[in-house]
Amino acid sequence: MFIQNFMNRPHGFASLHCVYPNADPVARLDQLHSVNLAGGGNFTEIRGENKVSFCQILPCAMVNPLPSDLSPIVSYTNDIGLWVMRITHNRPGPSAVPAYYLPWRKDHMMRMKLKPSPNHPKQELGITLDPDLFVTAALQGCTVIVSGEPAQPLVYHLNAASVRGAGGETFAGDDADFAVAAQAKIGHMQNLFGQAQAQQPKEGPVVGGIRQPPVNVVTQGAHVTDYMRGIQPGPHAALRNYYSRLLGVRNPSVEQYGTVFGIRTLGTWKFYRQTRNRVGYRPADGAPYVYTWMDPVCSRFWP
Repeated sequence: MFIQNFMNRPHGFASLHCVYPNADPVARLDQLHSVNLAGGGNFTEIRGENKVSFCQILPCAMVNPLPSDLSPIVSYTNDIGLWVMRITHNRPGPSAVPAYYLPWRKDHMMRMKLKPSPNHPKQELGITLDPDLFVTAALQGCTVIVSGEPAQPLVYHLNAASVRGAGGETFAGDDADFAVAAQAKIGHMQNLFGQAQAQQPKEGPVVGGIRQPPVNVVTQGAHVTDYMRGIQPGPHAALRNYYSRLLGVRNPSVEQYGTVFGIRTLGTWKFYRQTRNRVGYRPADGAPYVYTWMDPVCSRFWP
């Protein structure tokens, strides 16, 4: 039921509800493809049966365990107001829909073209699945870049956790440090994307065994500065003050993360990013801590 509501009105649903992707591990390690770059780096291309999974949307209370964005020992199961985009390799029930799923890896780039695998397609009853939904792993600082033609785009999920600013700046510093660290990470990831696009292009169609240039190329990304501005010290303090007044509580905690998904309608893909806030507080002195998800903001970023 919930997944159908989402598919019918993706932007509307994600503007009202915080959605969090949670996926099973990659099923076919033998169908992951490592691609080397001339500069010495490499990236992983998702191929074969790994490209297509199934997605259903469930209240967080129905998913246990439900590891958090940043730590496997922290669970979201008892949170309030969080909806889980549960990604599984096999169809869990009739309401689940096929989905292209792109995982992530620390300090690495993952890539997927949104088309069925020519060699190892995912099939049901002999029919090749070609999903109308794309989901990637939850974002905590990563960049997602979409490039190519709206009918069959290429999606990159990049992580640069170990990259710092020239002076060692990280997200843990002040607003200025955050800005420097963010630009260093984004620049590193964009450079890696550029190398892959130049050396291992996959945007255009293959005709007669030769890759042709794409006709209508659109390239755009979702970066940490787009979906996690609230983790900067200044905006973060403002968010804490806002929720303190709104909820009538003292010293609430605020975490901010991102979700990226794509929807295909009438043969054309559109991609969206969502910012979601996790607010923790005690409703009364001595009461147990409560975590609730609030104020999702969803916007289209591609094309």
